[in-house]
Amino acid sequence: MSFSIVIPTYNRPDKLLKVLNSLDNQQNHYVQILVIDNCSDTNVEEFLKFHSFKSLNLKILRNSGNVGLGGNILMAFLQCQTKWMWLLGDDDIPLSGAVDKVQNALKFIQEDIFALKFNSHAGGFPGKNDFFDVIDRLNCLSYLSNISYYSNFLFISNSIYNVELFRKFTFHMANGLRTIAPHVLASLNLLEDNKKIKLIDDFIIHHGRLEKGEANWSSARLISGVTYLYDSDIPDKFKQEFIPILLNNYISRGKKSTKNYLGFVLRNFERVEGQYFLHKAAGIQKGWFSLKLQIIIQFFAIPGVYDFLRKILVKNNKNTLELLRN
Repeated sequence: MSFSIVIPTYNRPDKLLKVLNSLDNQQNHYVQILVIDNCSDTNVEEFLKFHSFKSLNLKILRNSGNVGLGGNILMAFLQCQTKWMWLLGDDDIPLSGAVDKVQNALKFIQEDIFALKFNSHAGGFPGKNDFFDVIDRLNCLSYLSNISYYSNFLFISNSIYNVELFRKFTFHMANGLRTIAPHVLASLNLLEDNKKIKLIDDFIIHHGRLEKGEANWSSARLISGVTYLYDSDIPDKFKQEFIPILLNNYISRGKKSTKNYLGFVLRNFERVEGQYFLHKAAGIQKGWFSLKLQIIIQFFAIPGVYDFLRKILVKNNKNTLELLRN
């Protein structure tokens, strides 16, 4: 079964070259490779003119302007010319034999499968005792509520997508670009539509490491994206059950949890649906994290406190500013 490898990229020409060299070594001339340059400072097509490849069936498209992370992911779904697409990050190196693994997996795919998810180091993967062979409408809430599993679900480079099925939700994805993960939005709708994700306990990429100053999926970005998911076109059961659990897991973990809570409350304090969301998140998890969020909500309700802290944090904290942007 034919598939394409589509690589959204922005300002990582050297890392992109490593990805392409790895693919070139796999003699995959029967697979089209499409690079979508999100208007990088260094024109990718010009940069690659100085490099030769043995067998790559390579095509490069350049956006006329920077459409953002989510927008470039959406562009991948719109520009792919085959039924199946390996959506590959520009800093994740395909392992030797990865192209053949994908090709072989697609030979035995069932019609109700809309994505293949390989294992990765970006998040957890179900063990043999977790009874997850596929993600479907019945078990998806249980699966996605595990923050480690969700990280793997969010990650793109271990994923092979049925483009034809995803394009049915193009409008939803376009309206959900602020989530930074339009593929997640479409996936949730497809799960509700009785389609499934096949899990494959094998590796196809080496997860790239970010350099200092590179754009990344920071806590601030993820928290902001999850918040916007609540306002997007997804089934109500995910809004009521999955998203509050996921959000609470994100903002309560690590040494920066207090700052994450502050940023989240600031982002949502003036929104009607945000008020509901704040209290829903506070009620999900018992103990200190829930108490901390409730205390912060009440503290912000004191006249003058919200406006004062908002000005201070927006001035001094780029992550908080990112959360507050509409």
